[in-house]
Amino acid sequence: MKYVLLVISLSICQICWSQNWVDTTYQISTSFDIVYGRSIDFKGAEYVLEMDISTPTNDTVPDCGRPLMIVVHGGAWYGGDKNEGYAIPLREDFAKRGYVSASVNYRKGLFNTDRNIDCILQDWK
Repeated sequence: MKYVLLVISLSICQICWSQNWVDTTYQISTSFDIVYGRSIDFKGAEYVLEMDISTPTNDTVPDCGRPLMIVVHGGAWYGGDKNEGYAIPLREDFAKRGYVSASVNYRKGLFNTDRNIDCILQDWK
């Protein structure tokens, strides 16, 4: 019986005093397409590197600041974008938990184009 009471007590404590960074209790604000850098590919074309940042809005910032989560999309450094797949829900979900979260675009590989990846240099545009 005492173990049952212990489990119930711990469960109530967890519900009432759950730690920050776990529950999705915050409303968020997002800033889109913030330029954080530029890169140059091997042909000399310049690419603007952008990120989206989400922050919680309905509480005060702790004295020690907020944790930062950086979401990097997949694509093996040759493809992908911060607006594809899981990057948006991850960025938003972490911000709802109290993190500052950013999803970033990064410099891609040598043969990156705005179209499909094409590694045949002779026809590459």
